[in-house]
Amino acid sequence: MSRLPGDRREILATGIAIATFTALLVLSLFELVETQRTLVAGNDENRLWTIVQAQSELQKLVIATATEQDVETRQLRFDIAISRFDLLQWGSVARRLPPEGIPVVEKARADLMSLEADIAVPGADIGDRANALLSPSIEALRDLANAVMVQENNRSGARREMFRNGVVRVIIFTFGVMASGLFLITRLLSSLQKLTNADEKLRKEKDFLQLLIEASGDGIVAFDKDFNCTHWNSGNALIYGKAAEEVIGRNLFDVFPFPDDHDVSIMLHKTVNGESQRIAEHRLPGSDRFLEKYGFPVQSDGIVIGGVIITRDVTQRHLTHLELVGHRTRLEELVTERTTTLNQTERQLRSAIQSAPDGFAAFDASGALIVANEQASLLVKDEKASFQPGTPLSHILANAGLTERLHSGSPVEPGTDVRIETTELKIEDGSWLLVTLRQAADGTSVLRFADITAYKRAAETLANALAHEQHLRQLHTDFVSMVSHQFRTPLAIIDSGAQRMARRSGEMTPEEVETRTSKIRAAATRLAGLVQATLDAARMDAGQMDFRPQDCNLSQLVRDVCDRQNELNPNRAFNLHLENLPKTIHCDPMLMDQVIENMISNALKYSPAETQVDICGTVLSGQAALTVSDRGVGIPADEIPKLFNRFFRASTATGVEGTGIGLHVARQIALLHGGNITIESVVGRGTSAILTLPVDTHPVEVLQ
Repeated sequence: MSRLPGDRREILATGIAIATFTALLVLSLFELVETQRTLVAGNDENRLWTIVQAQSELQKLVIATATEQDVETRQLRFDIAISRFDLLQWGSVARRLPPEGIPVVEKARADLMSLEADIAVPGADIGDRANALLSPSIEALRDLANAVMVQENNRSGARREMFRNGVVRVIIFTFGVMASGLFLITRLLSSLQKLTNADEKLRKEKDFLQLLIEASGDGIVAFDKDFNCTHWNSGNALIYGKAAEEVIGRNLFDVFPFPDDHDVSIMLHKTVNGESQRIAEHRLPGSDRFLEKYGFPVQSDGIVIGGVIITRDVTQRHLTHLELVGHRTRLEELVTERTTTLNQTERQLRSAIQSAPDGFAAFDASGALIVANEQASLLVKDEKASFQPGTPLSHILANAGLTERLHSGSPVEPGTDVRIETTELKIEDGSWLLVTLRQAADGTSVLRFADITAYKRAAETLANALAHEQHLRQLHTDFVSMVSHQFRTPLAIIDSGAQRMARRSGEMTPEEVETRTSKIRAAATRLAGLVQATLDAARMDAGQMDFRPQDCNLSQLVRDVCDRQNELNPNRAFNLHLENLPKTIHCDPMLMDQVIENMISNALKYSPAETQVDICGTVLSGQAALTVSDRGVGIPADEIPKLFNRFFRASTATGVEGTGIGLHVARQIALLHGGNITIESVVGRGTSAILTLPVDTHPVEVLQ
């Protein structure tokens, strides 16, 4: 028989522990219910009291007739005795009389009624007759009362025995719940250790990435949105003469006080605004070095959180470029001077361009293409055969989407020999090109395409790594905080309650038992809810949430949740307006019940007990909208966008129990149905949670 893998064994063991935990909780609740039913069963004391009262009133009537009391007194005693026998014959007590007691009661009442006429006669001497007639009934009622008392004592003893046995079973089940809970805590601590190991692995990967950055040879600086330096590698230290400890943690504008119109200042601001920038090669002030800078924004979940600037020492390339420029200038002069050898020179130029690694295209003074190498068409992924001799420069720029970025039609400024413009171009396959347009004073121009994909991907990799590290650290911190605070409190309540019941099991009153067991039940229910919420979030993230949509009555789902909440909060009121909801909505009833319960329980938790919760249903633009509104503490406006983040809790939720998981899971379920949950709130005035679902009878794709 093959063994299960380690992860599957752990999952199986955890599942068994949870099942055991749940089963023991259910058994404990069943025993508590049975014990409570046993305690409140039976009210034979009322039966015994009624029989004794009837006997007592007969005795008082005999005494009243024997002492020749006035007619009103005898009539009053007669009426009271008749009322007692009415209770015995026609009240609820009559149904619980033993069979032998019914003839006794009927005979006693008949004897009593035979005296009615004589009792109403003033001065009638009926004492002996009443004594002789009623004394046997008085004795019979006394015997009947004794029999009922013996029967009640026997039943009370049996109920006490059942109660003691129930308490013992509840204690046993409670210890089982504690053992299961300790096992689950052990599993959680094991998971925490795994997270620690993963963090250590991530740290090593970060160190490795640091080594790669340091070994790149280029200067790399990373900064946040406030321009505070977070990374300064040795390449930058070599270029700018400032060590990392002089820059990291400080504002870049404090370290390098550039004016606002400086190229570097402009690059920094545009980078944090989400634009990629490039500063063409330029001389570093006070040195013979030539530098080239690239600025790339760093994003997390589509939001710019900082930027990276890569500085490259291109001194050697610049010198080579100068030589190339000089060579090209001399070549152009030679072409001008030697018009007779134009064809030969053109062939030489074509050969040189074709062998270059970058893409080149040369244009005459009218803007028509003279020559272009094959690399230009390959880099641009040209499918329109634009790089054909005679094609206008404006047409090529338009096909590449560069018309707004390169000003090919404007003349070169007077007194300037050459104008150079550069921009970056992203190709459909994801590659990046650096495009340079060189325009001479005589109207001729050269277009160059250089592949910079490697540099762009390096920046993207760095941004993803930084964002991933930040996300993992935040999840780790939030999860540890939630486990240490939320799980310990209910376990402590269960443990202390169980210990007290174990110590005082024979001394506790039924009211104390009910109070303790209610606390244990509430704490266990909360602990189970925390575990379930954590598992729901994990299953949702893993894409393993069961989803079985069907036609459901959304209004009935809301009413069912309100009924359950009324059992837990009997003093809270709900104001329901559900008549405008559609009759059916295609949804998973179990998941949708979870969403609605989260919305309503949040409204109850965060609003005063004396206020009511408004629940309104409408249909807007083909969407069913369910709004749950409270008059509670409200949520600050700047925190509303974060409410659906896992483990996030608003600042106004201080003192109210919660994990920050429920609303995250609820929104994921709503999105799974093609809907959404939004929040509207004003601090101090209340909050409205709006669930929207499509009004669509077509079945939704089932995700397992």
